[in-house]
Amino acid sequence: MAFYIGEIRRMRKEFFEAYKDGDYKKALILGKGILNIYVENDDMDCMEYAVDMSNLAMIYDQVQLYDRAIELYKKAAELKKEYSGESLSYADTLNNMAIVLNQVGKQKEALTLHNKVMEIRDGKLGREHADYIHSLYHMGNTYELLKEFDKAIEFHSKAMQKARQCKEFSTLDLADLHGSAARAYEGKGNYKKAIYYYEVCLDLIEKARGNENFYYMMQMLTLASAC
Repeated sequence: MAFYIGEIRRMRKEFFEAYKDGDYKKALILGKGILNIYVENDDMDCMEYAVDMSNLAMIYDQVQLYDRAIELYKKAAELKKEYSGESLSYADTLNNMAIVLNQVGKQKEALTLHNKVMEIRDGKLGREHADYIHSLYHMGNTYELLKEFDKAIEFHSKAMQKARQCKEFSTLDLADLHGSAARAYEGKGNYKKAIYYYEVCLDLIEKARGNENFYYMMQMLTLASAC
């Protein structure tokens, strides 16, 4: 690997720059190119290959090629587990795969993965860590998609309680969490609670980004609908 690691690092840097700029076509080309280098050198039996495969899956997710994203996430997770056990990196890949599974209507599979991610993050990071709180949030979202609104509210409530005490949990993430709780209450038919959480969500978005952005506008329309 020493002979071509410099080329992989250069391409990986360009890959993340393209991803940051929203140039997903370029990112796909670079991501595929990186994996091809491993294949051409018969060096797929390494943790780095699994990480770069997971990165490429992330781009397929962004362009809504979900089946391909799931395929790569699954392969990457298997390799990560083989080389590093049930590591945080392995948990991150399972988490990403679970989110995509939700996109294609496979909530039961997503729940299984989110539970595993929570277990790993609990053991390695503790329940006050931002990543564990995100797992609670994702569990709530999955239950909401299953229309199990009481369970969704249960997980969102746990996440909100912990998030308020977590300095690493961003204001926008907290807004997302309140918006998700609002949707769950709305799904249950508790519009008073839904309106309250939508209003908190709007306040948090305004605090982080102001009120002249697409996210604020969409949440405002959602609140209007609930009202």
